[in-house]
Amino acid sequence: MATGTIAFDGDAGLFETLAPTTATGITASWIKPVRLYGIAQDTAATSITLSTAHSATLSIYVGWTVQTKNSAAGPEQSRTITAYTTDRVATVATWGTTPTSTTPYVLIPPFEGLEASEALIDVETYQVRFRLDGIAPTATVGNILPAGSSYILKGTRDIKNIKFIDTASGASSVKVTLFF
Repeated sequence: MATGTIAFDGDAGLFETLAPTTATGITASWIKPVRLYGIAQDTAATSITLSTAHSATLSIYVGWTVQTKNSAAGPEQSRTITAYTTDRVATVATWGTTPTSTTPYVLIPPFEGLEASEALIDVETYQVRFRLDGIAPTATVGNILPAGSSYILKGTRDIKNIKFIDTASGASSVKVTLFF
């Protein structure tokens, strides 16, 4: 595992919540985080509002680096995101030169280049079925994980291959926390 972790929702690692009404797996960009690009929507001395193409999940980009690109508004600058709101406002240390609302940027994940080595699977509501062979489970085929249970998955291959499906007509929720 990499040294250091990133905190989201009180858990270490990156996480995503799945509502597996049809067979679904963990998003590939979460298993191996990738850079995200955008154009600032608004800025202030200590913040930047990210594009609506990016997640509105509270704190999801805390620990990531936001790097503005050279533009008419100023030089390239990098800052670590220390807070992130559902309005897509990323709080950072004071900019040297405040970017403008048209400044291009890139979000750099803290574990860039690494792949998840472990996953903690938490079934939040209603049981789900899962398979580790990359084949989609069905309502009657696959291993059962009951509501309230947790499952630790080790190894990138299994993390990439796991697939879940809901057994309660759209009511199931699975939280996946990845460790690098």
